[in-house]
Amino acid sequence: MSLRTVSIRTPGKLILSGEHAVVYGNPAIGIAVNRYIDITLTRFPLLKLSFNLLGIDFQRQFTLSALRQLKSKIKRQYKAFTDGKHGISDVLEHPFELALYTAINVIDTFKRHLPNGINIETKSSIPIGCGMGSSAASVVSLIHALSETLAIDVPLQTYIDLGIESENLQHGRSSGFDIHITHRGGCLFYDGSEYHSLTFPSQWPIHLIHTGKPSTITGETVAHANSFLSTERLADFARVTHQLKEAIVNQDMEQAKKAISQNQVLLEAIKVSPKPVSDFLSKCQNLGLAGKICGAGAHQGDHAGMVLLLGETHIDALKKLCDDYRYQYSSISIDAQGSHVLPS
Repeated sequence: MSLRTVSIRTPGKLILSGEHAVVYGNPAIGIAVNRYIDITLTRFPLLKLSFNLLGIDFQRQFTLSALRQLKSKIKRQYKAFTDGKHGISDVLEHPFELALYTAINVIDTFKRHLPNGINIETKSSIPIGCGMGSSAASVVSLIHALSETLAIDVPLQTYIDLGIESENLQHGRSSGFDIHITHRGGCLFYDGSEYHSLTFPSQWPIHLIHTGKPSTITGETVAHANSFLSTERLADFARVTHQLKEAIVNQDMEQAKKAISQNQVLLEAIKVSPKPVSDFLSKCQNLGLAGKICGAGAHQGDHAGMVLLLGETHIDALKKLCDDYRYQYSSISIDAQGSHVLPS
């Protein structure tokens, strides 16, 4: 049996409420957005996996044996992390190892015999390490593509579990929230145990601001924030998330803006919003906007990755403010499809 050629497109994401808190089982709301990872799998003449990862400038071939050795090494390093022997940044030595681990883990999990090798090529418009779910999207796209090309009917929970296992290597402790959003698309509300689709009002204007790549990685910032997440503060995150959910359901943008602003105050309280970013968001309020950082943020440095703004405003005034801070403005829209097969 020859392997099928498959192309998959998977969106990035933004968290509207509940980041950091969701790691500990608290509610969260997120949206899939129109920034994508595209992955194409084709037949490779040798019994190897060939990787051409354009987003991180990596091109190399591996035997299955070499990939299994790398997988064993990474699992040992992750065990050392969970045992407190070193930090999360020591688990993956290079960004490309996430894709290598995911690929061989899918093949091993389903015990698939490869009749020939596979060439794996990716390209991405999702900024890396900036709160837009680049790692989740890359993992989801690769699991989806391999399951299609190997003709595997993957149960949803197995799909999610494989994604979380890979994401843990990057972030230390994945909630699985990003995996669900990039897989399903649209707007999702996690109530602490189950996921529910929400209809985000299409008329609400949302804006994306790139404040610069954080100087710390997500896993380190998550660990830092942990010490500030008291039971009371987690309850505050949950309350704000429920308020935002009701505002979305009722299509009440003013209430949504209040909830988003309150969420940002909570993120500042757990020390993951650098002062220049907090100052920028404060000035955005004068333009009639509510905003917050949308990823882990950063506990060091001046940059926090992506910031989302909600509300009507004079775009020229917003762009000038971005220029003053040397931030990048772009428009954004919700992706409703999630991870999907592209037409051949």
